[in-house]
Amino acid sequence: DPNALAFLDDFKLNLFTDEIFVFTPKGELRTLPVNSSALDFAYAIHTQIGNTCIAAKVNHKLVPLHHKLRSGDQVEIITSQKQKPRDEWLDWVVTARAKMQIKDSVREYKKSFGAEGRKKLEAYFKEAELELSRNNINKFMEYRGLNNTIELYYQVAKDEITLKEVKACCPDQQKQGWFSFIKKPFSKSRADSERPLGKMIAEKVKSTPEALLLGGDFTSADYSISKCCNPIPGDAVIGFITNKGSISIHRTNCPDAVVLSSRYGNQIVKTKWKSSEVITFLAGLKITGIDRPGLLLEIITLIYEKHKVNIKSIILDSSGDFWQATLMLYVHDTIMLKALAADLKKVQDIKTVTRVDRLVESVA
Repeated sequence: DPNALAFLDDFKLNLFTDEIFVFTPKGELRTLPVNSSALDFAYAIHTQIGNTCIAAKVNHKLVPLHHKLRSGDQVEIITSQKQKPRDEWLDWVVTARAKMQIKDSVREYKKSFGAEGRKKLEAYFKEAELELSRNNINKFMEYRGLNNTIELYYQVAKDEITLKEVKACCPDQQKQGWFSFIKKPFSKSRADSERPLGKMIAEKVKSTPEALLLGGDFTSADYSISKCCNPIPGDAVIGFITNKGSISIHRTNCPDAVVLSSRYGNQIVKTKWKSSEVITFLAGLKITGIDRPGLLLEIITLIYEKHKVNIKSIILDSSGDFWQATLMLYVHDTIMLKALAADLKKVQDIKTVTRVDRLVESVA
């Protein structure tokens, strides 16, 4: 049984290790391995408490689940019935019990999306004119780097896998009619198909002598900034000639750009930015942290007063004492955006600051 073997491997890691002694709010003593987290403690109390915990209080101070415990700590677990275990929790725990319970809970949760995911995948294969055979499913799983159908159907159900990925995986098996004859001179060789698509994009851009200079009036009919990845000056970008003759500008690591390059590599246009400090571009930052009075005001003051950045919108979402915010900002380039993100990470109780690749317009 693979699960039993995995549990045994995790259990061996706990043998002969140093231990710490922590207490429940009622004074009950619990023994855990060194480097155990608040999440380890939650699973040591009860599986259901571990599965639904959202935060912890250590010595009456609010801390995140990955907080490392020390001997003598008093630990109180905060739970919410809306909480579900996530894959990243495995990086936060060291005990065999916690690892096994997280793996089992995540697997059961993802299995509940099996029927929905398979139904959507069948529709994708049908629209792509592909047979939903075991061979094609295995080929697609290999393309996506997946090792089981549970994860495959879960990602399809959650729209992490779309029709574009299905078509990009098996372009040679689709019925393309007369258009395939036109594309044949530009089709990739076997050596090309074995290279990562991101590297192929870079090579095609370098080999294109002409370059489209970006800057000035972005409402021009010649080209437009794609909304799927919203590139800004400083990002590595490429252009794709659309069927209407206009050029769509994408970041080179944009998933849509990878799909387009795999099918229409001959329509890549080399692009670069023209330096300009007058034009501003819409970019997004996602911030997560632990709530406290005055934190939002501190964030807004930092953005406005220190970095002189205008805010288009703020979308807030919270669960207990944890919250996340998506900020839409007008910036000149990636240098300004990275400097702002670096300063936000220094603010007390902010845990993560990441760039939003696919912008979502807020409701006014």
